[in-house]
Amino acid sequence: MKKLLALTLAMMFIGVGIASATDFTITGDYYARGQYNDNKEGTATNGDSYGVYDHEMVLNTTWQISPYTKVFARFEVRDESWAAGTNATETNGADDTNPETNIVNEYLYGQHTFANGLTVRTGLMGTSSWATDFGNDGTEAYRVMFIKNTGMGQVILFTEKPQGGSETLTADSDIDVYFAGLVTKVNDIVLTPSVVYVNYDPYDRVQYKFDMGAAGTIGNVGFESEVIIQDFDYDTGAGTDYTVYGAYVNVWTQLNALKLGAAVAYGSYDDDSGNGFEFNDDFECAGAMLMGDEALMGGNDSIEAATLLVLYGSYAVSEKFTMSAYLGYADSNVDDELNVNGDAQYDGANIWEVNVQGSYKITDNVTYSAGAATSQTEYDGAFTDPDEAIQIYHKLAFTF
Repeated sequence: MKKLLALTLAMMFIGVGIASATDFTITGDYYARGQYNDNKEGTATNGDSYGVYDHEMVLNTTWQISPYTKVFARFEVRDESWAAGTNATETNGADDTNPETNIVNEYLYGQHTFANGLTVRTGLMGTSSWATDFGNDGTEAYRVMFIKNTGMGQVILFTEKPQGGSETLTADSDIDVYFAGLVTKVNDIVLTPSVVYVNYDPYDRVQYKFDMGAAGTIGNVGFESEVIIQDFDYDTGAGTDYTVYGAYVNVWTQLNALKLGAAVAYGSYDDDSGNGFEFNDDFECAGAMLMGDEALMGGNDSIEAATLLVLYGSYAVSEKFTMSAYLGYADSNVDDELNVNGDAQYDGANIWEVNVQGSYKITDNVTYSAGAATSQTEYDGAFTDPDEAIQIYHKLAFTF
């Protein structure tokens, strides 16, 4: 059945003649999830509670033209909430008024490896994590990428333009990113230094970013870490120059069926500009359900300018059943009594979360999971503390 589906899709996208000359493969996953939410953003008082179901399918397709050449495409299919009305979907790129057209081409790129070992990849790609999820907000971008294995390690260079919805570009709406990174290994430690230059024409500013990641194992202790420095320079009168930095360390150990871990993350705050380092939406830090993703503190879909402390653990009850628990606490580093950018409410604020989750592997391809979390944001001073955020979910996931 899987081979039949793969052949059908190949014929749909590239025609019978080409499909017969390529090796087409398809993998993916699908889930359906039910949730109960009460003030899940963690910012309201007397907010409404509600229940909702949602589902999504992801298809990863590869046309292997030769051992050195391939075309890859990823499709997100009907990422939507099961709801009546005109706002049934909840993903970028979806048509809210016509959910039946909710099929989004997330990635589409071609790749070729030359005889000298240089790999060139061009097209629409995911801007996923570099070293860890810390400081990352995954989306898509158009890239020209070069990858080369050297004596130092793997060198990665690319230039990119963030994906936009407009077919017409002007000089004032152009953004260019230039990236250079290295993946190298010293004993059992993987090091990933990188530098980034971003030219934001629409905002009359440029960004310089240095990122250093390190991960590996020492005995039965594993760890991952990342340090990021971001410098923003504006043209005269366009804004206030500022520099922010963040650091993250996660350490864990496996004791037979029990895994125990602890993590620390830090984001600085610039008083003059009112900007802080954002942990960003991808960063769930060892299993948070609400903090940073739903229940925010200062950032745009993230925790910003805070010190985060996390304790977590998981226990494999059996080969199929695993339980986990999470405790996180973040204290704001914002010092902004003048309310620059509306951040004064986070001066002295803190947020915490407790959650428990479990998953049961029904088969190698079917997993049932459930979890419950509560989170509370507490302001300091004249601002009213919001109600607790609560989320309960259960989910059935399929992989193929």
